[in-house]
Amino acid sequence: MTKSKEQVLYGKLDILAAAKYSDSLVAPIFKGVDQVIVDSVNRSFQFPLRFEQHGIQTSTLQKPRLRSLSKGVSLELKQNPDGSYFGEGQLSTWQVNNRLAYEVVIDSRRFEHSVVLTRRIDSLKTEQFQMKSEEVLNLADIQSVTRLGLPGNQTYWATTVTSNKQLKLIKWHHGKEASHVFNDISASLRGFDLTEWGDGSEYLFTGTKPDETGQPKSVHFFYLDSNLNVLRTLELQYEGVLPSSVQEISKSELAIGNYSGLKVPVFRDHGLIPKADLNPDYFANAKNVEERRIYYFEPKENSFVTRTLTAPVFAKYLRANIGPRVDALAILPQSIQDKKSGLIKLLLYEGVGIRGTHYIAEISDLKNWQENIRIVRLDTGTDNLVRNHRASAWITGKGLDTVPDLQGLFSEVTARSVVFSEQGLQVNRLTVPSLPEKIGGIIKTFIQGQNSLTFFETSEFARAQGSWKGQRIDSKFSIPSSTFLPGFDFRQTAMPVLVGDLQKPGILVDESAIFSRTVTLFTLEGQGIISTAGNTFALPGNCQNKNPGIGANGRSVLTFMCKEPNSVKIIHYGL
Repeated sequence: MTKSKEQVLYGKLDILAAAKYSDSLVAPIFKGVDQVIVDSVNRSFQFPLRFEQHGIQTSTLQKPRLRSLSKGVSLELKQNPDGSYFGEGQLSTWQVNNRLAYEVVIDSRRFEHSVVLTRRIDSLKTEQFQMKSEEVLNLADIQSVTRLGLPGNQTYWATTVTSNKQLKLIKWHHGKEASHVFNDISASLRGFDLTEWGDGSEYLFTGTKPDETGQPKSVHFFYLDSNLNVLRTLELQYEGVLPSSVQEISKSELAIGNYSGLKVPVFRDHGLIPKADLNPDYFANAKNVEERRIYYFEPKENSFVTRTLTAPVFAKYLRANIGPRVDALAILPQSIQDKKSGLIKLLLYEGVGIRGTHYIAEISDLKNWQENIRIVRLDTGTDNLVRNHRASAWITGKGLDTVPDLQGLFSEVTARSVVFSEQGLQVNRLTVPSLPEKIGGIIKTFIQGQNSLTFFETSEFARAQGSWKGQRIDSKFSIPSSTFLPGFDFRQTAMPVLVGDLQKPGILVDESAIFSRTVTLFTLEGQGIISTAGNTFALPGNCQNKNPGIGANGRSVLTFMCKEPNSVKIIHYGL
């Protein structure tokens, strides 16, 4: 730290000269001051200001000056009785930017820093209720089934181990608790709500029974009523056609199909053609290799048998009705009515390379699919979804229905978002200016009449592109990421939300897993995406953020779970 070259000798530090250096520098210590909690009542806050002297130590410190660099936030320097300093601030409104920039001036030197303004979730005006249990409940073990009209119509599940080492399933709905103990089931249960978005009267859970060594021996499916009484139990006859663990099927594309009145799992996985779907002609099965297929479980008395739709018979049907080269790309997410009826929709592609046509195959009964299939051609022009396609779904505020959203990646700087809505097929063309910024995954496309707005990630930012209320939107904003492991870019989970009476589109970013104990809401304001102090939430150490739901008014509702000594507290906060 020198003012001239007097302390440098031939390009190296002259230790003797530097030791005689008499100047002193005082600088603020910003380390550890990254987040400030704002009082939810009066919008005031405080944060510490610490200083460090460099060079010759002096007994006096000239009083620093503090100034806010952010609009709508006032700052004032305060001093404690012991002589230490702190900053005291006031927000003019909760709509100010959640990033507060300020400067500290000492003598003529200026030091700039920024902090994130947050609110504590336990100080918000929320609706809360308790879940109590004799067993210890871990937040990570509690699943939720989001229903329409939160918070009252929410169902929560948890699995615990009893004192007798038995697996216990607990359900809370409308404040009422039901439970069921499964004998000889060792692995954690995975549940599917067969009447999701309906009256919640029937559920399907799967778990594994162990052998003598404790390893999974068999997979069982349990059909339960609303009180968790077992209606039917089916054991899966595992043929080894799927390389992945069958109890993990819900991690990929999954739907609930109708098999002659019984709801059964339908999913996409990498594997062989099951025995029941092989061609009776042995020599015609020479191409039975592992590849992506659409599977479902067919009920046979007291067991399930693995079947596939992407079998020779199905392929022959598609060739006869569509064209010579047809591939099943994905299972589309189900709408409310689809879930109730068990209607399955498959995304198909006919053609070679980028010149082809997309179709949707709708199957209403898997048992007699040839008599219950409808094929619809999609008019996407020259836009195809063959490369790096993926599907996602979400509940819209107005229609209270799922909107499938597909992505097609064409190059590192261009992509397409194809959305199926009440207005028909809509295609958003997404771009980034130039390399090195590259397009990543689509977060969500929102629909408003003929307008659509797509949130998506890139290698450097998150972006929103499209149109909303007749205005062209092209806005970029930052989502925290980390590359502490070479070759891996860790991003936080972004979930779509609708905010306020106008149901403005936005995304909720949970940073609590890696970066900080905060959950941040990014919303559309004018033609840009912003995050405000009022929509940035600090999570206590005993709380976790869960997926947001939709309230009765169509607005999103945030859900937080907080562990307490003998219960779990659920916090719902309407946006």
